Amino acid sequence: MTVSFNNTPKVQNSTSKQVNQTSFGRKNRVVVPEKISNGIENFGVSFDSAMQRGLTGVFAFATQPIIDSKNKEVDEKTRQVAAARTKAKIIAGTTTGFAIREICVQLTKLFSKNDNIRKYEYDHSLFKHKKPFEPKEYKKFEQFLLSIANKGKPNEMTAKQIKQMRNAVGTVAAIGIMVFTNVLIDTPLTTYIQNKIIKKQENEGGKKCQ
Repeated sequence: MTVSFNNTPKVQNSTSKQVNQTSFGRKNRVVVPEKISNGIENFGVSFDSAMQRGLTGVFAFATQPIIDSKNKEVDEKTRQVAAARTKAKIIAGTTTGFAIREICVQLTKLFSKNDNIRKYEYDHSLFKHKKPFEPKEYKKFEQFLLSIANKGKPNEMTAKQIKQMRNAVGTVAAIGIMVFTNVLIDTPLTTYIQNKIIKKQENEGGKKCQ
């Protein structure tokens, strides 16, 4: 009698704890509305490495020149030159970086097509299509990268795999190209923009003095 009496509440307690844990878990579930979920997914389709470079450039332009202009360790003239130099470097770097990445990503898309990625882009397009999706035959060059990545089986690659491959190949190609463009384009463009900014600051300063 005593043993059975002592064991009964233990079973009840363990059961109640499980019920509480289960109900606690259900209360804390987060349900994302379908429209928001689809919007996030659609945004992810188009948010490639070029857009990432553009976004980081905008953020840098909004913060770094302010830091340089507030540097109290140097005189006013030095602060102006430093801020102008920072602005010029960000503008030049972001412009060339975005353009080169975008070109490389778009070129990558030309050589990485199959029905899976086309269907995915069709379903998640921001624009409505008048015609239904139709499979098609692809030329060898259109599946060149897929054949290399998937060992001669380009049509078996999923849309997710292709998106990852496109971003990776496009980014690597862009970095290789930018090794040369940093010298040929970025440096002279930075100097040109910096001189324009400094000249504008000097003209505005002269007008204030008058």
